[in-house]
Amino acid sequence: MKGIKEAFIDAGEISQMLGIGMTKAYAIIKKYNVELEAKGYFTMRGKCPVSYTHLRAHETAANL
Repeated sequence: MKGIKEAFIDAGEISQMLGIGMTKAYAIIKKYNVELEAKGYFTMRGKCPVSYTHLRAHETAANL
C-alpha cells in the first residue's frame, strides 16, 4: 500500500509536470477534488491523487 506522500501529488509537482504556474496548479487540484468529491471519494485540500492526476492529464492531452 502506498503512503500519503506517494499516493497524492501537490501543486508544486503539478506545476513542474505541466510547466505551469502555482496558481494554475492549485486551480487544477481544486477542480479535480470537486470531481472526486462528487463521485464520493476522499480528498485532501491542496493535494490530489497521483493516479487521478495522470488519468486526467492523459485525457486532456488526447483531446488536444
